[in-house]
Amino acid sequence: IFTSFIASFFAVGTLIFMAMLRSDLASQNIAEPTGTIISYWLFLFSLLAICLGTIASAVFWPEYKQKRTWYMLTNKHAYIATVLPIIGKRFKSYPIQNCTTLELKDGPLQSVFFAEETWDDDGSVLTEQIGFERIKYGHEVYRLLRRIQAPTSERKDYT
Repeated sequence: IFTSFIASFFAVGTLIFMAMLRSDLASQNIAEPTGTIISYWLFLFSLLAICLGTIASAVFWPEYKQKRTWYMLTNKHAYIATVLPIIGKRFKSYPIQNCTTLELKDGPLQSVFFAEETWDDDGSVLTEQIGFERIKYGHEVYRLLRRIQAPTSERKDYT
């Protein structure tokens, strides 16, 4: 949401600047714009395209990614498979152990997180939560993960 807000702010600012540039050109009755004015227009159009693309990706990307992601849970591992443009096919396995921290994010579509990936990005450390995101039966998956973590003697057979 924050990304959409910032991109919207810059898109509106670009549109205002484009309108001001157009009104200045109209008031001067310039029939043939100079190279500098054409450069301004190209810059503003490219800035507007970037802003609109950022807004569109913030709105549509999570749902698109969800439709191209598959989850699987076994008694020892959680698997995540994705097929996305540019990124390609990706299949990752995450062990579920007693020490694995589980987190359930509730909502209309729940997310269950069970791992983290950390990487260094030019001096700043970034951490991303890994899990089954935007799923319909998050509470059931969370319960199954807790059952996997339980000692063998405490597990109940729900077959």
